[in-house]
Amino acid sequence: MPEMIGAFTKDEMLAIVAGQAEAGNALVVAGLVEDSLEKLLLAAGRELSNTEAERVFAGMGPLASFSAKIEIAYLFDLLDKAVRDDLRACYRDRAFECVTLIMGKVDRFMYVKALKEVPVVSMDETEE
Repeated sequence: MPEMIGAFTKDEMLAIVAGQAEAGNALVVAGLVEDSLEKLLLAAGRELSNTEAERVFAGMGPLASFSAKIEIAYLFDLLDKAVRDDLRACYRDRAFECVTLIMGKVDRFMYVKALKEVPVVSMDETEE
């Protein structure tokens, strides 16, 4: 039986990750880790209805953030310290890299749009 990562085989997951840009890879991997943490917390805890799980893990729920899932999984001894520290570092570093890459693209789009605009020069010396 092939090794599974969530709903995908390891080979399928590697193919998905290989097809992404660097920022896309970080987001795909972070999504997989976060999804796995949520499943771990649900499996280790009491049975919840879909509505109850949504209140906990979505929107403004107490475990809606990736970092909250990491900390709670560690608190309840579902992760050891080394894994928790690796996830913290990975999340923080990759998130910063992704934001930097995305903001770089935003800046480039803004510069291109600004360069396309025709400058307006006014010879009118009246103050507004």
